[in-house]
This record gives sequence, structure tokens and C-alpha cells, in this order.
Amino acid sequence: AVQMALDAGLSRFIDSRFEQVKAAWDAGFLSEATVNERTKANLRTMLRLGLMDAECPYDQQSFGSDEDLPWERQEFKDKARLVTQKSIVLLKNEKNILPIDIQKVKKIAVFGNRAEKVLKDWYGAKPSYRVSPLEGIQAKVAGTDVEVKFQRWDSDGSAQELARWADVCIVCVGNHPGTSPDWDSQSVQSPWAYGTVAGDGREALDRRSLQLETEDLIKVVWQANHNTVVTLISSFPFAINWTAKNVPGIVHLTQCSQELGNALADVLFGDYNPAGRLTQTWVSDILDLPNMLDYDIRHGRTYMYAKAKPIYPFGYGLSYTRFKYSRMKVKKDGDNYVVSFRLKNTGKRDGEEVVQLYAKFRGDDASKRLRGFERVAVKAGETVDVKMVVPADDLKLWDTEKHAWAFSGKRVKLLVGASSADIRLSKRVRF
Repeated sequence: AVQMALDAGLSRFIDSRFEQVKAAWDAGFLSEATVNERTKANLRTMLRLGLMDAECPYDQQSFGSDEDLPWERQEFKDKARLVTQKSIVLLKNEKNILPIDIQKVKKIAVFGNRAEKVLKDWYGAKPSYRVSPLEGIQAKVAGTDVEVKFQRWDSDGSAQELARWADVCIVCVGNHPGTSPDWDSQSVQSPWAYGTVAGDGREALDRRSLQLETEDLIKVVWQANHNTVVTLISSFPFAINWTAKNVPGIVHLTQCSQELGNALADVLFGDYNPAGRLTQTWVSDILDLPNMLDYDIRHGRTYMYAKAKPIYPFGYGLSYTRFKYSRMKVKKDGDNYVVSFRLKNTGKRDGEEVVQLYAKFRGDDASKRLRGFERVAVKAGETVDVKMVVPADDLKLWDTEKHAWAFSGKRVKLLVGASSADIRLSKRVRF
């Protein structure tokens, strides 16, 4: 393997592999010419960057003074907040429980082991500051007559008592990116390739379950107060069948943003209209997936080949407004196909829609294939013209007989929609 990697041009290993490289050298798998060529590539780069100079230009690199660190400037805090806002996915909003109206809601109960913290993600940078979900919620209602109370767990039934007190309950749960125990101040990093929760996972530790360990907390809170919103802060999907069926409000976001709490509160209280979309298919059962070591996606993986109905499909996400698609047209323009249609915001809020373009090929095992997407802002009541350009080469499939990319048949069906399972417009195109 080392020989093949170096022969293919690899010049650096991320982790130390000296013993394996030395063994390959000793066994005669590596030539001196190959080793010299790969080493020269690394040295050449280091010399050009000045890393081997007596005074390395990066040794005294300045990133601002202690009084003016760039990441502490409001400009960059605002950017972090915006990125986090845009990433939030609204999964369910039954009876418009969201956004929370503080003119009507005066008592909010917050629960869960992810409400007080912003966890460092695996391979994620350490945030320079952290705003937790609880802090974001508290800051959002500061100066009003809205009262916020918090309880992490329900070990004695008191969580249900607090839930009954509240007008709205917010349950913040999710995974631990480091697969570490939840021991508060005594928290420790789990050993390499080990974790304490079957549903957690990271590098070198595959998930052993798709179940959300803390879903029982959601159940007991909901039992006491049906006006419950779940904030799922997780690195990956969970098979939250019960929650998806029963809880009226669900939002999803991932870990590690320093502005996590503020951005979440912006969405929960309606200062930002969510438009994030799921980048994975959320299956309802682990049995809907093939064996973990079966890497052939055609055996039931992804939106393209999945047979069972998921909890949430690829590309899914809701908004506080609604959109209508109409007048789809396709025009050939040189080596491209231009897909155009009209998008109207039929609701009362300004919002964004992530329009998605799929292709369905004759004789293809895949149900459809994503070929483009755009995030389009539309003001309430207005209509915009949307154009999406698809290179002709993107409408080809691999021909195993010709060993080349080629058109499959004489036509392709182009599909436009709000998710892989919510197709609004379609048109057949002749090559």
C-alpha cells in the first residue's frame, strides 16, 4: 500500500507512518528515485514558503493585538451568527408553534444536556467564546416580562412539574462530538475509538445505534406539556420516530458555533426565517440500511437508492413562509441547459427557498440525481425568476462498455423541487 501511494504521487502522510515506510524501503518496494522525488516536492514547498529560513516569516505572524483580536470584532461575530442561522433546519412546525410569540408566551421552560454548552466538534476549532442555547434564549427575552427556567434532567419527576408550569417547553438534546461522558466539570475525553453512548460516533468509532439516548426526556416533557419544541444539536441523523410523530416543533443544527445560542434564539423567536436543508437522508430504522461494511450505495444508501420511506428525506427543510413553483422551461445554450421557472413567496414573511434540480435517467437504477441547487431570497408576496445552468456533461452517466461518460438514451427528465421527495415541476428534455 505504501509503494502504491508513493508511486501515485503521495508525498506526505497525515499521521506518522515512518515504520511502514521504513519497512517498505527495507523490503525493496520503494526506489531511491521515488523517495527523492517525493521528498523534493515537500522541500520545494517549504523553501518557497520560507519555512527553512533562519528567520521564518511566519514565526512572528500577527493576528491583531490582545486588545483587537479579529475574531472578537463584532463584524466577525455577526458573520458567525449568520452562518449558524443559515445552517439551521426547521424539521417540523405543527400548528405554527414556531416562531415563539413573546406577546403571548410568558413562561418558557428549557430542558436537556445540550442547553448549557457549546461543544467542540471533532476536528473543529475551539471557539474563542461560546453562547449556549440557554444563554441565547435568555438574552432574547431580556428586558421583557418573559420568565425562563431551566432543568437539565428528569430524575425525580420535577421536570414534568416544570413543564406544566410553562407556556412553551424547549428541549435541547443531541450527541457528544467527542463521544465523552456527560460528567459536567468532571468531563473527560473518551479514549481513542471508545465512547459511552451507542448512538454517538466519531473518527475510529462507528455508531452502534441510530437511537437518540435522550429521547425519553422529550417524551416526559411532552407528556406534561404538548407545547414542546425539540432542538436537536447533532453531528448526524437520529431515528427520532416518536419525536417526529408527536412533538409539534423540531429544529436541527450542528455543533461548535460560538454563536450557536444567539442564532438558535433568532430562529425560535422569529427574528430569522430558517432555510437550512438536510444533507443526508434520515432513515427511520437501522434495518433500512445495508450492512455497515457494504460500501455499494446501490444497495439502499442515499436518496438515490433508498427503498424505505425515511423520517426526513435528503434536501428537506421547512420555512416560516410558503413558496409556489411555476412555468418551468428548459433551453439549450451551447454546452449548457438553462432551466428557468418562477418562484413566488405566498406567505406573509420574507424568506429563502433552497430550490433543487434533479435528473432522472432512462435505465438508471437511481431514483434521481441532484444536478444543482440555489438558495433564493424572495420577499413576502413577491415572485422571482430563477435560472439554473446545467452543463451537458452533468447529464451524462458512465458507460461501462465504452468506458466513457455518455448520454443515456435520447432524453432525460429534469425535476425541480424543495427536496428530493418534494418535486414541484418536471420536464423531459431531448439531447
